[in-house]
Amino acid sequence: MVNNGALLNEHEFNAKIIMNLTQAQFDLLKQNAISKSLKRYSLIYNNCTDYALDLFNSVRATPIASEPIIVPIYNVIYSSPPGLYNTLNTLKSQGGSESQNIEVNVLFKPMISHGECP
Repeated sequence: MVNNGALLNEHEFNAKIIMNLTQAQFDLLKQNAISKSLKRYSLIYNNCTDYALDLFNSVRATPIASEPIIVPIYNVIYSSPPGLYNTLNTLKSQGGSESQNIEVNVLFKPMISHGECP
């Protein structure tokens, strides 16, 4: 038996959504980033994924703003980066109004042994 590391560590998951901002949206984004950074971090209620999505959704243009991007909670009790990847991948495959601005990919790395398990 050898230590091959976690599967997620052997693959690189990348997803992004591109959005052009007006000066007003950028100013709002900066203001929201500062105010939301004062909120106490919590893995369950206010983690890095929640923070990024709150900021992103706060400056999305109308009418999309009425449909915020939400990361569903699956086997864990909090939102997560892999959940966000899955959400963006789903939005891309559904072909909605923002799908042309979404890029998703997985870089498969070869499985490399990290030595014998202790």
